[in-house]
Amino acid sequence: MRAALTTFIKYPILGNALIAFLLFAFFGWYMGFWGLKTAFFPERSSKTIIIQVGYYGASPEEMEEGITIKIEDALKGVVGIDEVKSTSSENLTNVTVIKDYDADIDELMTDVKNAVDRINSFPENAEKPVIYKRKPMDMVAYLNLSGKIDLMELKKQAENIEDDLLASDTMSQVSVSGHPDIEMAVEINESQLSRYRLRLEDISNAIRINNVDMSGGAIKSENEELLIRSRQRSLETKDIENIVVRSLDNGSDIRIKDIASVEKKFSETPYRSYFKGNPSISIQVQKLPEEDLESISDFLQRYVKNFNARYDDREITILFDFNHMLQERINTLTKNGIQGLVLILILLGLFLNVRLSLWVAWGIPASFIGMFIIASFMGVTINMISLFGMILVVGILVDDGIVIAENIYKHYENGAEKYKAAIDGTMEVFPAVFTSVATTMIAFVPLLLSEGSEFIGEMAVVVIACLGFSLIEAFVVLPMHIANKKVLRPRVNGEKIRQPMAQRLFEKLRMLMYDNALSNILKNRFTRYVSLFVGFIAFPLMIIIFISTGVVKTTFFPSIPFEEFSVDLAFKPGEREMKTEKYLWQFNEKINQVNKDIIVETGDTLMKYTTVNVGVTKHLGQNGGHAGHVYVSLDAEGKSVDVYEFIKRVREKIGKVPEAEQLIIGKFSRWGKPVSLGLLGKDIKELRGAKEEILKELRSMDELRDISDNSATGKREIDISLNPQAFALGFTNSDIIRQVRQGFFGDEVQRIQEGNDEIKIWVRYSSKDRSSIHKLEQMKIRGRSGEEIPLASLVDHKIERGIETISHYNGSRVVRIEAEKRDHYASTTDILDSVRARVEPIITAGFPGVSLTYGGERRHGVRTMRSLQKYGFPAICLMFGLIMIHFRSFSQGIIFLPLIIMGFCCATIGHIIRDIPLSVLSAYGILALFGVIVNDAVVMIDKYNNLIKNGTNLKSAAYIAGISRFRAIVLTSITTVAGLMPLMIQNDFQSRFLIPMAVSVAFGVLFGTFFILYFVPPLMMALNDMRQLGFWIKNRTWPEKAEMMEPAMKRQLRIQQIKKEIQDD
Repeated sequence: MRAALTTFIKYPILGNALIAFLLFAFFGWYMGFWGLKTAFFPERSSKTIIIQVGYYGASPEEMEEGITIKIEDALKGVVGIDEVKSTSSENLTNVTVIKDYDADIDELMTDVKNAVDRINSFPENAEKPVIYKRKPMDMVAYLNLSGKIDLMELKKQAENIEDDLLASDTMSQVSVSGHPDIEMAVEINESQLSRYRLRLEDISNAIRINNVDMSGGAIKSENEELLIRSRQRSLETKDIENIVVRSLDNGSDIRIKDIASVEKKFSETPYRSYFKGNPSISIQVQKLPEEDLESISDFLQRYVKNFNARYDDREITILFDFNHMLQERINTLTKNGIQGLVLILILLGLFLNVRLSLWVAWGIPASFIGMFIIASFMGVTINMISLFGMILVVGILVDDGIVIAENIYKHYENGAEKYKAAIDGTMEVFPAVFTSVATTMIAFVPLLLSEGSEFIGEMAVVVIACLGFSLIEAFVVLPMHIANKKVLRPRVNGEKIRQPMAQRLFEKLRMLMYDNALSNILKNRFTRYVSLFVGFIAFPLMIIIFISTGVVKTTFFPSIPFEEFSVDLAFKPGEREMKTEKYLWQFNEKINQVNKDIIVETGDTLMKYTTVNVGVTKHLGQNGGHAGHVYVSLDAEGKSVDVYEFIKRVREKIGKVPEAEQLIIGKFSRWGKPVSLGLLGKDIKELRGAKEEILKELRSMDELRDISDNSATGKREIDISLNPQAFALGFTNSDIIRQVRQGFFGDEVQRIQEGNDEIKIWVRYSSKDRSSIHKLEQMKIRGRSGEEIPLASLVDHKIERGIETISHYNGSRVVRIEAEKRDHYASTTDILDSVRARVEPIITAGFPGVSLTYGGERRHGVRTMRSLQKYGFPAICLMFGLIMIHFRSFSQGIIFLPLIIMGFCCATIGHIIRDIPLSVLSAYGILALFGVIVNDAVVMIDKYNNLIKNGTNLKSAAYIAGISRFRAIVLTSITTVAGLMPLMIQNDFQSRFLIPMAVSVAFGVLFGTFFILYFVPPLMMALNDMRQLGFWIKNRTWPEKAEMMEPAMKRQLRIQQIKKEIQDD
């Protein structure tokens, strides 16, 4: 290393060439020749496989028994599956397979498909299973198309927009939603069937055999080959109407138009959406990992502007642009980063030579440029998390440069010439700096490998790459430039170096605040051990007490107010959509009134827009005419009323809705609900009983609100059974229910593709003939001989509630109960402890067949923490091993362990000061802190060892090590904190995800510096006492000199002995 360093100092062109290469690389990145794409959050890999099977007309119970259970049984032997979730609802089974963290998604996809394909006992009319891997897509924008035109015209316009966007070559993932499917409805009046003595299946068969395209072969003459075709398939209403059903004896024909109405229309699914009072359709734009968020967003902005300029009766509104939010965050974080960088430069300029500080600071852009090169090849994007990694590493990057530059400067101050000072100063701290940076890099590796790495991994890539390049720059380029005569000015006639005023003031403050205090601590064994007791026993005990008594709140994930929420409403299944829509518009008016009240009070407007959506809920998981939601988008940035206060006022304004089965007013949570309980079992009655008892208990807890479950009762069902007369007349259950199904559900005759739509042709009774139970009872059942008998004469029936959906989790039926915290900032872990204490006795005592699982925040948090422990413990062991190898001492490596405890305690103090709870996000920062906090200790202990080797006595070595490394330790700590300080004092939405991590690192370093400076020197002397005691136990005598017990002295004596033996030989 010395030879390489000497070469670079001797030939500066080498270092300048490296700088030129980095500048050219940056220019290439800036000009777009290569570079990083943008995304809102880090790109995720696919981990979910979806299996869907349709069986139209089947109840949830039929779907469960005939399809869901068979799929789950087939998947039991497949390796690599972590979870299997399923829902069985009317007409559809949906199975979600989630892979193990380490499993290969493509191999699992093949195994799952093979397992499902082997099932040969699905119901006869069930559709073929659709199996697909969910693509790892990120949202780009939500667009809304609305206007004063009918929904059918709006749909056609939305499809044209979709085609335009897909043809742009910037995006490939566009979806249109917000309208029911298109169908061709052939609706028959039953009286007409009786008049012509027809069955519904006669009409169905007529369409099937006539509305077709067929090939009739070919005529092959000597000169030409002519194909014979019949092109009669059509989706035109008039063509369907003119299909002949039967020809009469008098030569006339009965056509469909004679007995039925034919209309191409939206299906009877009660789903519609409104924006600004007009019908609307949603257009969602997503991106694949290889696509660029900013490019897509720019295209959308131009397209929307041009579209709106062309039309007066319709409008596209960009409801949410993720690139816009990302740019806001980039601006916020960039501003924070620049402020931190300026603070670092000011601090370095004050305490070091100005030119010296500039070359130290050059390590930051040099490291970033190198990182951009690495990150571009690793698929890293510019997103919220990678940006935080850049801000986090700004203060850390200059640590190695500060230590090297400060040591070179110290050699220069002590009289060495500039070249010798550069070489000797660098080589003296090379092992310590290398070890320090390497341990920091190792500390970030668990963030790259853990189960939460999809969220935080790119931050680790940024930090590790930056630190790697900073190490190269600090050892090769920095000493070369510091040795320049413009930085270390040659002395004239042995003149002394005049220190800057700030540095002289710094030295005086050190002598006043540190020198005497350290001297008093090291004075005797009593003061040393008292200080160690306070620092390493009393202080951690105090933190434990703070956590156990709730002074320090704990949660799995911090409550971060998104700038949106929804009002979800669900009546009893079967209630019509007209009633739901009426209530939703009332809610919408009350939300607007809350916003108006806030404008009057504060002058601020929070609400951006609302949409009213009938037929689907945002968070309840219920669909149908009985359900709907109002979506509210807010802009609370810098406003005097925050999102939680706005939601509270809306909740008070709406009040209770007695008719509603469920009413939830709340926000989306990335990590799930704070309270999410899963009741697993086989007996549905036992599950329902347990659910009711637990719901009753949870509703009595003041800490909870918006308590809901996923086992809502279904629509009322008419259960038909044949009476003796039906059997006497030769009817079977299949005969009757088939005719009822044809009339009331419909007979799906054909599926024909038209543009983007697969249009189904349905034959059924008219809506008038399906409007009441009386119509059902009077329905004519046709026998084999053509007789017509009212249904009421053949069957008995009863009415009872059915099940809307049946959910499974890993093969067992599951009822999911969820709740929100009444106080958004309350400790989730404390609330869950209280819930557990109340709920588990209920299950144990009354429902032995039911087991309890926890989901939501707890499941996500526990899995993440376990994964961090899995990779964090080996990383800590590796860091310990590296330090132990560096010092060639097991005992000095142990010093690293209490520093880890101190780091956690200091980070906790930071959370108390900022009044935020400890969370999983805090744990990410604390793990990173472990690598940062040992840096200063390594540098101090390294100096201590050098002093011991040079013959300094034990107490003086501990004292001088602290004094001599004070400036470097304080500067590295201040620069790290300064780099993060602008981010920590932010309170905007863009920064709240990152503040827990920033607080952990910044306060851990800030307070940890105090512990390193004041407690590491006595700790080193205490370890020496332990070594002397061990020597006495072994030899029954004390060592002649305490210094002889130090690993550095033993190593030096051993080297001297080896050299002597070699010379003797």
